[in-house]
Amino acid sequence: MSQRTGSADPAPFVASQSEREFDPRERSAAPSRPSATRRYPAQRGMTLVEIMIALAIAALMTLTGWRAIDALQTARDRVVADATQWQRLDDFFVTLEADLRRAAVDEFSGDTTSLTIRQPALDGSGISQLVRYRWPVAGAIGPSIVRESSTGHTPMSDVTAATVTYSADGVQFVPALGQFPRALRVAVLLPGAAGPVERTMALR
Repeated sequence: MSQRTGSADPAPFVASQSEREFDPRERSAAPSRPSATRRYPAQRGMTLVEIMIALAIAALMTLTGWRAIDALQTARDRVVADATQWQRLDDFFVTLEADLRRAAVDEFSGDTTSLTIRQPALDGSGISQLVRYRWPVAGAIGPSIVRESSTGHTPMSDVTAATVTYSADGVQFVPALGQFPRALRVAVLLPGAAGPVERTMALR
C-alpha cells in the first residue's frame, strides 16, 4: 500500500476579528463622516443709521419719563403744602375758640388789628395771663396771625388777609367791641385760595 509523501495541504486562511475591523476594503465601503468644520452664513451687524435711531428713541423715552417724574413731584409738593396750610388754619380756629371759652368775661378788647382777653389760672391761684391775637395788616409783607401770651408768641397761620368782627347781641357784627362778645366772626384769605374762609363762633 503506497503512502503519500510530502507535507499536508495548508489550512485555509481565516482573518481574525481585529483584522476584519481594519480591513481597508471595509473602510473604503463605510460612509464618510461629515467634516467637523461647518460654514455658517455671515451675520450682519447694525448700521450707523440704525444705532442713531435707537439712541434717539432711548433719549426720547428718557426725556418723557423725566418730565412725568418731575410733574408727579411738583404735584406731591403742592398737595403737601396745601395740606399743611389748611392744618395750620384749623389749629388756629381751634386754639382761638378754646382761648375765648377760657377767658374772663370782664375784660375784653377787640378791633381790626388785634384781640385781647384775660385768662384766669387753671389751678385757681388767682394769677391770670393776657392773651393777644394780632391780625395781619392789609398790604404787609408775609402777613401772619400771631398769638402772644406770657409764654411767648406763636405764629398761627399765614394768610393774605384777615377780617374779624364782633357781635354783642349775636345778630349785628361790628369791627370793634370793648366788651366780651356773644359771637365772633373770622374771615381769612389763604394764599392761592379762590375765596375767603369764614367761621362764626357762638361764645355765650
